[in-house]
Order: sequence, then C-alpha cells, then structure tokens
Amino acid sequence: MKAFRLLGPDKGLVFRDVPIPSLGPKQVLIRVKAAGLCHSDTHVLHGVSDIITELGDSSTTSFKVGDRVAVSCVGHPFQERNFEEALGVGCDGRYAEYALAPGKNVVKIPGQVDFAEAAVATDSVATAYHAIVAEGRVCESHMVGVIGLDGLGLNGLAIVAHRGARVFGVDINVDKFEQAEEYGAIACATD
Repeated sequence: MKAFRLLGPDKGLVFRDVPIPSLGPKQVLIRVKAAGLCHSDTHVLHGVSDIITELGDSSTTSFKVGDRVAVSCVGHPFQERNFEEALGVGCDGRYAEYALAPGKNVVKIPGQVDFAEAAVATDSVATAYHAIVAEGRVCESHMVGVIGLDGLGLNGLAIVAHRGARVFGVDINVDKFEQAEEYGAIACATD
C-alpha cells in the first residue's frame, strides 16, 4: 500500500510503499476513504473516515466488514490520559491506504454523511462540540462570540447556532463573514 511516513526531522514526510498493517485484538483494519487536515495533523495524522476491511476479534462485534466508519483520534469519554493512546502518537497515523484503529474509537457513519464530512467531524466538529456542549453547556439563553472563522471556528459557530444561542463571529479576514452568516452568525466584526 501507499502511505506517508515521517522518516525523521532531516528527511521529513515521504510517500512510499509499506506493508498493510497486521491486525491485533480489539482492532479493526480500515481502508481510508477521506482524511481531514488540522494543525495537529502535521504531527500525528489522525482525522479519517474509512471502510472496515477486517475485524480483530469478538470485541468488535458491533461492526462488520464493509461498514462505513469514522475513527475518533481519542477514546470517549474524553480523559487527559487518552492522548497517550491517541491515533498517530506512538503508532502510525492515518495518511495511508489502510490503517489500524482500536474498536473503541470507531463509530458508524450515517448513510447521508459522506466520507469527507465524516473525516472532518472526527476532529474539528468534535473539538468544537466538546467545547460548546460538553464544557460550555451553551443553550438558547446564551450569547456567544466565536473568534477565528476557520474550519474549527465555523463548525463551532454552526453548533452554537443550532443550539439556539445568539452567535457572533470575529475574524481579521472579512471574506469569511458571508460564510459565517450562512452558518448562523447574527453579525461579524474584525475587532
């Protein structure tokens, strides 16, 4: 298969032929269909959506070969120690044709969601959701400002608007305002 590999600080990231990974217990082998990109991906290469091609053992019985799945980079519920087992930390990342994933990090993709949307949801949507819903407990009575209308910020803005709160966008790039307003911003400003 083809995969990106980090050969070291002097050689950087290279695209090369490598063996398909060997499956272990409680893992699934996935064929990568789409991958998102965020800042942390320049280090760990984690956000993907996939098709299961093989199952490791009976602990993954809620899935079957051929299932469309997304892989969370850390387990749920979120705990600080999860990062010690995060995908791409101490193991291969996901910028390859095939990859291994712990069964506990895999979720089925609903039929109406395409692979590209699911790959983005594993990181920038999930990160924004965690901040807004799990930590911030944003509800209809809240007024929220989102600073930075990039991928993470726009996803956060959409989540806030979906929860019924009043949301405003802030960015130094006024070209982002139209999309922010389409996502639910009441207004946008540069400062």
